[in-house]
Amino acid sequence: MKNTESLTWDPRLNLGIEELDKDHQRLFSIIRKILLLSEEKDDEKVIHAAKEGIKFFISYTLTHFGREEKYMLDHGYPEYKLHKGMHDDLKNNVLPALKEDLEKNEYNLDSIRHFLGVCVGWLSTHIMIVDQTIMHHDKYQRMDLNFSQVSDSLNEIMKQVIHNLYHMEAQLISDHYTGWDFGKALFYELTYITQEKKAIHLLFTIEQKGVFTLASQRTGTEIKKVDPYLLALIKEILSSMTQQIAYYLKLSGEYKQRSGAMLESSEVESIFLNKHLTYSSLFNTPVGKLAFSIYER
Repeated sequence: MKNTESLTWDPRLNLGIEELDKDHQRLFSIIRKILLLSEEKDDEKVIHAAKEGIKFFISYTLTHFGREEKYMLDHGYPEYKLHKGMHDDLKNNVLPALKEDLEKNEYNLDSIRHFLGVCVGWLSTHIMIVDQTIMHHDKYQRMDLNFSQVSDSLNEIMKQVIHNLYHMEAQLISDHYTGWDFGKALFYELTYITQEKKAIHLLFTIEQKGVFTLASQRTGTEIKKVDPYLLALIKEILSSMTQQIAYYLKLSGEYKQRSGAMLESSEVESIFLNKHLTYSSLFNTPVGKLAFSIYER
């Protein structure tokens, strides 16, 4: 399946900041070229070319981060510290871990496609949801963590996040979602914890057909099967979405983020049976249902 000849720039990702838009387009262009290589036969020349392309992609990503951070400082962006922290996480944690995986697997095609899936997922969602606040930060108000008072506001934030992700409108089905089955789905959980070991868990549930739609939007090619590239791409998209919601809930200060994880359906069933939900809403879109839940431990 040729996933990449159409991994072209989506104008909806434009921020309206020329130097940053050019950087983002260049990053996608680099990924597209590496993906095309990853669809060739697994031989020494292909591996060498992909390896050099990945090295250049990492270098250009770091150059772009510096340029974007300077722009934020020069224009008084109020959430500079948090935004830079997301850049630093990719730079200091995600990319080194991906590079280690590539080296361990001697840059075989599966490891290359996993690397690219993570990068496409991180970049596209970061641009759609996080970078948009550089120009429109006044639209997004952070809230105190009191769910009994902010559920309506959180529902509106969820609608906005879903709209940014799909470019589709979301309809609230229920703000008392208790885990009922709505077909095949993927589940992603992100945990925040204090030094006193108080933990808050954010759980995102997305119907499988919506997963395929997201992946197809990112690659420009219809995708209907699960593979390493799809799983890496979707995990990174859900991670970015969940981190953005955590930002609005002010979980980035007192609370420290722990690693996120994809969950099995049995694990999710146990959560809804045994945990006290502080927020749980179900939304519908033209491409399937999504649920977002918060529970404490």
